[in-house]
Amino acid sequence: MSHRFATRVGFTFLLAAMLCGEAGVATAQESPRTARLHAATVLGKKVWLRKISPSEVAQNRARLSAEDFARWQAESRWRPLVSRVSHLVMSDWADQNKVKPTREEIQKLFAAEARQHLQEYATTPEGTRKVALAIGWSTGTAMEWVRAKALHEKYGGPIALSSFGSCIAIDGRNALLKEYAAAGKIEFHDAELEKLFWEGTTSPAVLDVTVSDPMRVSKHFARPPWEGWGARTAEVFKRQADASGGAGDGDDESEEKGSSDRDAAPTVDKGEAQADAESFLSQTCRDVVTL
Repeated sequence: MSHRFATRVGFTFLLAAMLCGEAGVATAQESPRTARLHAATVLGKKVWLRKISPSEVAQNRARLSAEDFARWQAESRWRPLVSRVSHLVMSDWADQNKVKPTREEIQKLFAAEARQHLQEYATTPEGTRKVALAIGWSTGTAMEWVRAKALHEKYGGPIALSSFGSCIAIDGRNALLKEYAAAGKIEFHDAELEKLFWEGTTSPAVLDVTVSDPMRVSKHFARPPWEGWGARTAEVFKRQADASGGAGDGDDESEEKGSSDRDAAPTVDKGEAQADAESFLSQTCRDVVTL
């Protein structure tokens, strides 16, 4: 696989993940025809799970060993359920305990970083959207970092990390889930799913990596994710631009055709585009697609 293709595939996957919902929490909007199960109610909010179709079950039964099939059946249900219930519980706990910074404050921090380092990438509608998506994604993962840090300070224990930036304080999450369930704030509507849910909270495979060493945990929480984010993101954008090729990338015929197309296309006032980008970013990305 070429570096350019891998970069494009990776960024496309990241954009898809951004549009799915809050990082590590919600799945993409399903079509009206998708069968869903009302699995639980948390703080008065319904938690839905996608029903696994018979064809999907048959396909996985045919290609997986009996042990792997049983694991797939369980994990395809408890993982999304634990994720969604946990998000609602931890968000409520953070609100009730006034955990800082808030989402709005975090958005301002990322917007300030973007104004300082990403202006040159936000001079077109597509570029502005790209910056907005980056802020939206980073805001979601930063919120997880803030909650995990607060929960770890209270409950201690290991943390779980994902390659996309998610962070969970495992002991703190599980303590909250038990507290909320005991208080009647979590109600399950399927006995089997409830059993799988509690078993899932004890699974050692929480995210991609589990960090138990106290020194490594402290190091993870030492620097907030918004510090230096703008410069790091600018480097990523630059590498993506380099990987996609410049004006000289291609044969003479395609380059000549591209020049003709550009001559025929309406021009964009760069000064106006820059002003629009500044205006957009100065509004703390109010219209950002967040997770």
